[in-house]
Amino acid sequence: MERLVDRRGRLKPLLKAMRLHQWAKNVLIFIVPGLVLPTLDTTDFVKLVLAFFCFSLLASATYMLNDLFDMPDDRAHHSKHARPLASGALSVPLAGLFMAIVIPSTIALSFLISTAFGITTLVYGLMTCAYSFRLKRLPVLDVFILAGLFMIRVIAGANVVGAPPTGWLLTFIGLFFLSLAIGKRYVEVVRTRDKGSVSGRGYVASDEIPLLAMGTAAGFSSVISLLIYGLLSQSQIFHSEITILLGSAILAAWVLRFWMIAGRGELHDDPVIFAVKDKVSLLSLGLIGLIMFIAPAAAPSLGALMLALGDWHWIFVFLAGYALLLAVVLQIALFPRLKPRPQASTPVKTLVTNYMLVLRHGTTMRFIGIQVMCFSTMLLFITHSSFIYQEWFGLSNASFSMLFAANIGLMAVLNLVNRPLLRRVPSVILLRVQVMLQFLMLVGLVTVVILDGPFWAVALFIIGAIGCQGGIVPNNMANALEFFPHLGGTAAAMLGASQFTLAGGVSALSSAFGGDALLPIVLSMLACSAGAVVLAAGAPAAIAREKARAETQA
Repeated sequence: MERLVDRRGRLKPLLKAMRLHQWAKNVLIFIVPGLVLPTLDTTDFVKLVLAFFCFSLLASATYMLNDLFDMPDDRAHHSKHARPLASGALSVPLAGLFMAIVIPSTIALSFLISTAFGITTLVYGLMTCAYSFRLKRLPVLDVFILAGLFMIRVIAGANVVGAPPTGWLLTFIGLFFLSLAIGKRYVEVVRTRDKGSVSGRGYVASDEIPLLAMGTAAGFSSVISLLIYGLLSQSQIFHSEITILLGSAILAAWVLRFWMIAGRGELHDDPVIFAVKDKVSLLSLGLIGLIMFIAPAAAPSLGALMLALGDWHWIFVFLAGYALLLAVVLQIALFPRLKPRPQASTPVKTLVTNYMLVLRHGTTMRFIGIQVMCFSTMLLFITHSSFIYQEWFGLSNASFSMLFAANIGLMAVLNLVNRPLLRRVPSVILLRVQVMLQFLMLVGLVTVVILDGPFWAVALFIIGAIGCQGGIVPNNMANALEFFPHLGGTAAAMLGASQFTLAGGVSALSSAFGGDALLPIVLSMLACSAGAVVLAAGAPAAIAREKARAETQA
């Protein structure tokens, strides 16, 4: 009896240390196989199931390895102190024995499934080890590593069935999980604001606003990537443009809510746990699945059935009946169970007042203008990138994906470089320099297009111009929010709404009137950048005047 109790006492903390709930992340293995589902056979399904459990067990072992090295920091953490290794519930020898058995066994099994899957699994193991030993202590690089680990999961599933993922799919996955990883660090910074730094990480309290800027930018970039992937993809799950638009809209709403909750400090340490437990998140994911998978598959059959029974009018009769039925069900089953919410005091008046404070602040509006102009430059390229590379220069899908990824790569590099530069150079100066650098890149681009220059020159100038966004966005966001410490959400909302609304309008106009010529597109990008240069040129002086005014009033 004592032995039985002892075994159970050891098994429970071991299972907890394995973080079985984190296995939900490994569902990403099935993404690419799901896109090519009709081509799979029974053997492929068996391999996928084995791959899932193999990858999940390896991930559990690496979690233990990470916890082993994080024990001192976890014991001082507000929630991680309860982890089995940190609390002492799981002994170090037992954890070591588990890792010694599982890690080599899963890697060996992965090579038996397929050589490509084995290599991918080995790379995942090495990256997680590098992360646990050193990389998690390097700011910004750590979140890119976490996002890369999610991308590896997608690649691993693709290697099992021999169907390589597209660059757009990997871009979407990488940017989406980059946003979640940044959100995790953002919450840690907010919760340790009084301590000055995050234990075991390289982040300090002053990183709060840059992390907010980077996280929201990555989140909305993932939405744009999903849109482009859906429009360009020939996958059967994207049956129409409306499904892509609706799915992307729901994802954008979820990203907004995620960062709103993160800003309140109410987000769980692990965004995956938040997404699994949060009812709104589950509903959002369910709606995206319904729109992109279930509804497109069922709608044609249902429509064909109605047309077989009558003419096209019956489709609208059916929709009206469905809406009536839904209203009745909601009224009877849902609305009576909802608890009444206490009425907020003058919400509309307060909201309008807050927005008016931002709108009347000339310095902040300057930075909002810079954001709009620079974002318009990038959105113009995103809108016409396929035309520029594939139709104008005749590039393949693979080459197009690689060149587009180069833009993101340079943005990431400049984002990494920006942090050490801030220790020596003011943020507003860095902003002005990078806005001007973007303008010079676009001047070079226009010159090459006018002179009918080589393709490589066009590509280099585009990558240089778009890559500058990696430094422009965080610096501009920091300066825009500096004078509204208590209305940061309002200012950030104004910034986001302005850039997407106005930049979207600019992009739509360019599509409507630009025609099939390359020159009008690059000239439009240059014009937007010129507007940003005009605003950025006087930004340092505007900041100085605003600070002097604040000191005088104080």
